[in-house]
Amino acid sequence: MDAALVMGVRGLPGGSSLAKLLAEHRGVRNKQALPQLATEQIREWIEAYHERTGEWPKPGSGLIPESPGETWAAVNTALARGGRGLPGGLSLYGVVCECREVTVFESAD
Repeated sequence: MDAALVMGVRGLPGGSSLAKLLAEHRGVRNKQALPQLATEQIREWIEAYHERTGEWPKPGSGLIPESPGETWAAVNTALARGGRGLPGGLSLYGVVCECREVTVFESAD
């Protein structure tokens, strides 16, 4: 089926794929076309997690409600390896530490 979608046989127009079809019509994440990430957006998710739970997220903290289908583990991997708009060489722990400093500073006012 995927080959028919890609090549445009069996009456299909081509240029698609099973992953694209599932993403468009069923909301299934296409692992080959994951959305770009930005550290500022990740910081916002971290702050929202902290507001919700009173704790800071870890790679094993599960799904990120503000970004359906995204997990803290996937964000940590993208931070470390790069890609998805991130330079690499970072970690979820490091970004959380930055957020904690901002939170402590802001609450001192």
